[in-house]
Amino acid sequence: MNKEYDIFERLADGTPIWRCHVVGLSECSERLQEVAAESGNECFAIHLFTNEIVSRFKPPASRAANRRPHSDALNAPARLAADAGWPRVDRQR
Repeated sequence: MNKEYDIFERLADGTPIWRCHVVGLSECSERLQEVAAESGNECFAIHLFTNEIVSRFKPPASRAANRRPHSDALNAPARLAADAGWPRVDRQR
């Protein structure tokens, strides 16, 4: 007998959203990957009768999403100094 599973997507703020209901572990695995690929967010499958999370899937982040813009790299020393409590010094020209 195949178990029934519900697939949820976890939004960026951590809120889970129900996406679909599937029957069987193989169908669950396939659909979980499809939903995660469509949304770009982490997804997980739960067997609701036991509240067991049977699988999680998070698509790999793209390289562009992991890169910091060039301007952030230039401002990093100023942010570190401000975080350390150093006073800001404005240069006069």
